[in-house]
Amino acid sequence: MGKRVENLKENRKKGISMAIVLCVSAFFLAFAAAIVYTAGLLTAEANERLEQERCYQLAKSYARVLDTELTSYTRKTEENSTTFYGFASRFLDGRYAEYDPGNQDNTVFYYQPVAVSMPDPKYGTIKIALYKETGEEDNTDLLSGTLPAGSGNYREKVREVENYTIMQYILTVEVIASYGDSSYTYSTEYYRKERYPASFSHNGTVLVWNDENWHEGNTGGTIYDMSQITEDTPVKYTLDKTQAKETVFEPVYEEADHE
Repeated sequence: MGKRVENLKENRKKGISMAIVLCVSAFFLAFAAAIVYTAGLLTAEANERLEQERCYQLAKSYARVLDTELTSYTRKTEENSTTFYGFASRFLDGRYAEYDPGNQDNTVFYYQPVAVSMPDPKYGTIKIALYKETGEEDNTDLLSGTLPAGSGNYREKVREVENYTIMQYILTVEVIASYGDSSYTYSTEYYRKERYPASFSHNGTVLVWNDENWHEGNTGGTIYDMSQITEDTPVKYTLDKTQAKETVFEPVYEEADHE
């Protein structure tokens, strides 16, 4: 009888020990699984950060390429018509609608580079979106006007008109870079500033200022009788937007970026 009791006690101890071993084993298995899971999360987060960084660098570097093209020219010519500068100029001068946040499908336009090569797709892909807006500092009211009558020598006023800089549009350039499941948008805004040829007239007669006098038609024409010019009938001027003498793009501020 005593020996049976001792066997029962021994078996009970073994059972308890086995239960403890199983519990400890289960704990270590769960701990190991947690480590593997955490490592997986960290790896996934690291990969996501790498993708985001790659998208950021791609968008930023390509935006700089476009910025160089856009700011390298000061006049629209046949030679630069296929550049980003040429496209941006046509975009602003054309019948493209101004940007409307509520109608982006019809007011955001996309540019496909010709002269600028696209990056290898294995490094990511990019899209270039453009939209235009009339700037708060729009000064297109200067496109036509009058010169003060009775000023005698018009030299300074004529020079002032001929050097008017017209700033109407703001161009926004967005470079959208994508890689994997990540994307990044790098945005830059530019003022478009232009100077145009000026023509002058009085009572329907074309005038050209030459040193000290107005001449009819051209600098060699008949000297115009300036006594006809009064406050009620001043000399009129018009700037010809179709023949820009100078077209430049200037950043509104430092580039902005967002995810």
